Amino acid sequence: MKGVKVSAEFKAKVEELISYHQIIRNEFKALMRRSYEIEEKYQDDPNIPKGLSNFFIRFWITIEADMQKEESHLFPLLLSNELEACEDIKEILEGHEEQELELKELMAKVQGYELSNEVNKEWTEFIKDIKRVVSDINIHMERENEILFEYLSEIEESSSLQACS
Repeated sequence: MKGVKVSAEFKAKVEELISYHQIIRNEFKALMRRSYEIEEKYQDDPNIPKGLSNFFIRFWITIEADMQKEESHLFPLLLSNELEACEDIKEILEGHEEQELELKELMAKVQGYELSNEVNKEWTEFIKDIKRVVSDINIHMERENEILFEYLSEIEESSSLQACS
């Protein structure tokens, strides 16, 4: 079945999303490395959250699998006009909802700790970086969602079938 005829503008948006995946990978890997270093260095400090490294690994497995699926399967389908890809799109959108909840869990964990009287500069800088990366990932997922919803709308407009409903 033929899909939606995508515009050059739509293709450019999809290519931008794909290229941003490498930025997410680099930033998230840097957070993982730092979380290990900080947990090791401050393992006896009750003011530093425990388990961040485990969270980062668990989340990384999820987000990397989703990015690979988008890059190898979903986005090529969107760009090729070969399939409508409704189920794939819905699966990605549902995955984004789950990831947003996990990121909220991370932020709650980080923000739930009060530092002792002595401010730990390394920790506060790490928190700033976590917040920035989480914000960037959320913005990226929102952009992906917009593009995927735009594609679904085009499918519904161009087809009398309600295949994506």
